[in-house]
Amino acid sequence: MAGRRPKGYRYGQWRGGPDPLAPPYDVAAAVDEIGDQVLAGSGVREAMRDLLRRGIDGRRGL
Repeated sequence: MAGRRPKGYRYGQWRGGPDPLAPPYDVAAAVDEIGDQVLAGSGVREAMRDLLRRGIDGRRGL
């Protein structure tokens, strides 16, 4: 069966556009946001979930 691709996933170098992990993401600001939410009474898991949904610095969340 020449030409058929095997089932499953194939991992390799990212080739689909800009690097999703490239700057200008501010890791320190994200940690500060999570810390503020935890100090306000939220759990770490909930704070991280909210940050991913809401985003930071005017950027969309995931």
